[in-house]
Amino acid sequence: MSCNIGQLAISPDLKTGSSGKILLSQPSLNEERWLGRLFVVAEINSRRQDNQELVDFIFKQLERQYYSDEQILLLERTSTISIEQIFEIVIADLNNQLIDFLVARKNSFSPASANITVGVLHNNQLLFANLGSNKGLLIYPAKNPDSKTVGGYNLIDVTQKVSDPTQDVFDPNKLFSNIIKGGISQNATFIIINESLYEYLSEKQLIKIISTLPPASAAVQIRNIVEQTAVFVPFLGLIIKNNRNNEESSKSSMDLKVRVHQADNPDTLHRPSKSSYETLSPLKDVNKESIRALNLTESRTAEILKPSGLIGLNLLKKIFGLFSNKNSKQRSIIKREQLIRHRAERFMVPFFKGLLMVASLLAVWIGALYRLLTNPEKRQAVVEKLQQHKQRFTWKHWLAVGIFSGGLLILVSGIWLTNYNKKLAIEKTNYQSLQTEIDKHFSDLSAIKIYGDQASADEHLTAIKNILAKLPTKTTDQQKYIEMVNTRYNQAFEETYRFTKTSNPLWKATTDWQSLGVYKNDLIAIAGRTLWRQNNNDFEEIINDLGVDDCKPLKVSEYNENFYCLANSEVLAINLANKQILHLPLDQAPINPKGAAIYNGRLYVAADDGQIYRFTGQTTGWVAKQSWLSSPLNNKPQDLIIDSSIFLLTSNGLSQYLSGEAQNFSPQIYPTMNEAKYLAGNKSSANLYIYSGDYNGRIIVIDKKGKLINQYIGENWQNIKDIDLSDDGKMLYILKADGVERIEL
Repeated sequence: MSCNIGQLAISPDLKTGSSGKILLSQPSLNEERWLGRLFVVAEINSRRQDNQELVDFIFKQLERQYYSDEQILLLERTSTISIEQIFEIVIADLNNQLIDFLVARKNSFSPASANITVGVLHNNQLLFANLGSNKGLLIYPAKNPDSKTVGGYNLIDVTQKVSDPTQDVFDPNKLFSNIIKGGISQNATFIIINESLYEYLSEKQLIKIISTLPPASAAVQIRNIVEQTAVFVPFLGLIIKNNRNNEESSKSSMDLKVRVHQADNPDTLHRPSKSSYETLSPLKDVNKESIRALNLTESRTAEILKPSGLIGLNLLKKIFGLFSNKNSKQRSIIKREQLIRHRAERFMVPFFKGLLMVASLLAVWIGALYRLLTNPEKRQAVVEKLQQHKQRFTWKHWLAVGIFSGGLLILVSGIWLTNYNKKLAIEKTNYQSLQTEIDKHFSDLSAIKIYGDQASADEHLTAIKNILAKLPTKTTDQQKYIEMVNTRYNQAFEETYRFTKTSNPLWKATTDWQSLGVYKNDLIAIAGRTLWRQNNNDFEEIINDLGVDDCKPLKVSEYNENFYCLANSEVLAINLANKQILHLPLDQAPINPKGAAIYNGRLYVAADDGQIYRFTGQTTGWVAKQSWLSSPLNNKPQDLIIDSSIFLLTSNGLSQYLSGEAQNFSPQIYPTMNEAKYLAGNKSSANLYIYSGDYNGRIIVIDKKGKLINQYIGENWQNIKDIDLSDDGKMLYILKADGVERIEL
């Protein structure tokens, strides 16, 4: 063979669901002389094992059919048969076998998940068929160098030149429909690479490496370049270089011929114009040409192989075809659903016949038993026969029965023991497989932490948690292993999501406080109609009757002599010095307010209907109710704070609004919130503090641009009642059932 071959196959460092492989046949000298070498370049974007097996099936079927003795015999005995015709027949038969393979394996294979190129290299002639987006690149010496020439070489994408941009509908019954043929001229190189490698390396890099180095060395050089960074997708490349001149290849760098097995309109195929580096043979009626060539090849093959003086195989097929409804020449690839339906019908008919036969036999047996039980004479005759048999039953018979029973017992015990050992072996294998999978996830998780990919880390942690639920707990060792994995999981969970366990001083509650507020760095607690105020490390009762129940403290942008809290339909302005209370009603108060704040003399209230209502303050109350959001939320609000813009909290998200419009604000919170309830923050702090009841209660700390800073977890945080932040932003207060916990920030 006048061509040298180099191959490159790099698998991803991490488990990404993609894999690739290059398969190159190793024929005998005689097979290579007549038929050349087969190759498969395949990339599968799927985790399914059966899709990986599909590639091996394709290669094995190609080898088995292409290198059959009949093919070499055809080439030796007739000059009208060419490599192209043999390869075309093999591809057509491969399409048929692929459909049967997919149906038999119940494989829901999607062509969109695969990029597969199959082909043959004979001397300097190349034939290949393509499925997917693999590239066929030709690098050849330029006759007239121009600005696009690199080192005296040009590069063209052959697959792009012969593709059909109007072909949008893919026929699932013919995976390989186009065959491209061409000759590689002296010093020209043909490369088949997957799309990832084509995008990773520039054309200039490819030309420089391929034109300078032999194929094997070029593959090593490309590998060294690619492996300088982490590999997340497979990189595949098959390099074929012609180092010897000949008459056939000197005509052009690549003389391409496209054979199309099936197309709705062959005349619409894209035909590149003839240029100095490429010649495309004219495509007439491709369907008719292909069918005519197949029929001609079939008839000639039959004539050559027909035994002298005997009836040929084709004649026998025609004779039997007179008595059959099937015609092999009219056989077509039916759709998978039709094939399944046909096989189901073939199965159901004998099944129901057998079921009917069993039912009839059962009815006969039941009838005979009924007649026996109801007829005294027959019953007596049966009893007498049994007594006669019993009298003739000697100790030898009992010995034989004992031996038979013992042997049967040993046989059954052996079968049971064998099945039990098999079951134990399967369980052990599955258990070891789960252990290996867990270790792989932990290893990948350690690598992902370097890149800070929270989404991928979340997937691996979820996978580990799901595997933990599958682990058996029968033995002590298995239970210890689960405890060990749980410890590793909790540690990885806390490191990945930046969970910090905290234990903080506690102010014991003197009563059942319901809400918290801050007034000039003093902490205010409200329980029922009673208001409490912090006094050093203790609380004292300031007002014992507010006139309303469970008034919720309001966040204010600027302090005055009053402390404000919101009841359902009014705001209380409380003078803590003289203990006077002013009731300011809301004009058309929203039902069940969920969060409120006073900013620049205006009151903003988040309501259950997903809207924020703005009120203007007057001495007699809050008036001029106005819907502030341009469009209400779909979820119910939980809380809000105002710091030049409004941050609005829902149970599973946090949004930012300015002038009633949503801003581009996407907080990076992992794991995602499901039970968010309270929000704290002010203009003195660069961070926002969110309480969410999931994961046994946590405080999520993010900055005002949405970046995750930290997450706190503590004891008995499942049912926190409220949180608030000191005016200087240095202390976070957490209201629990037993008191107020403080976190120094």
